[in-house]
Amino acid sequence: MTVSMTQRIHTAAAHPDPDPLFLEGLPRVIDDQIGPRRKGAIYQNSDHLVREADPRASAAGKCGSCRGEGGRMVDTSDGGVTRQTWQSCTACHGSGQAG
Repeated sequence: MTVSMTQRIHTAAAHPDPDPLFLEGLPRVIDDQIGPRRKGAIYQNSDHLVREADPRASAAGKCGSCRGEGGRMVDTSDGGVTRQTWQSCTACHGSGQAG
């Protein structure tokens, strides 16, 4: 005999009118906690800075191989173990700038 049970999971409904002060202040709270987000910076899990943005990258041309990112995250996760490592671009030596 097979018995099947179903449990209803209630989700919170989105508030129809979000508080504008909350929405305006949230980016400042995030900046205070983890710093400002800059184009070209690599973050992991929303709060861990893996690699800072190069301030010169915006002024110079982007590397064609990595599109200005300086490299890429390589995921070798297997068997329930998460493994992610940063691999620098060999063409630009991780700078993100065109040679």
